[in-house]
Amino acid sequence: MNLKFRNCCEFHTEMIDLEFIEKRYNIIFPEQYKKIYSDLFKYVNKRVISKDKELLCIMKYLNTSEIYSLKEDLFELMGYDIVPFADMGNEDYICFNFGKIIPSIDYWSYDLAMCSENAKDAVTLLFDSFEDFFNSLCI
Repeated sequence: MNLKFRNCCEFHTEMIDLEFIEKRYNIIFPEQYKKIYSDLFKYVNKRVISKDKELLCIMKYLNTSEIYSLKEDLFELMGYDIVPFADMGNEDYICFNFGKIIPSIDYWSYDLAMCSENAKDAVTLLFDSFEDFFNSLCI
C-alpha cells in the first residue's frame, strides 16, 4: 500500500478563514473588512494617508494564513488585542486593535516591541475605525 501524507501544517493553514481567526482569538472583525476581505488584495502598494497627514505605503495585505501565523509567532509581543492585516515592511504591520469597543487601526512596530517592556509602546493609533482607514486609501 502506497500512502501519501500531507504536511500537517500545510493542511492546517488551508483551513484558516476569517471565521476561524475570530473564534481562535475571540474577536469579531468589522463587517466592512469581512465584506471586502478578498477585494483588499487589489489595493496592494497603495498609499494610506494617516490622521497626521503622513503618507504610508502598504507592502501587502495579509491573507488569513499569514494573519494566523504572525499572531501565533508574535503573540508574546502583540498580546491579545493586536491583530495584523497589512504588512508595512521591516516587520511592521497595520493592525486591528481589539482593546476598544470599536476596533481602531494601529501601526505596530516590531523594533519598538522588542526594545520596550510595555507592549503598548509598540502601537501607534492611525485611525479610529476600519471605515476611516478604508476611506483614507489613495486609490
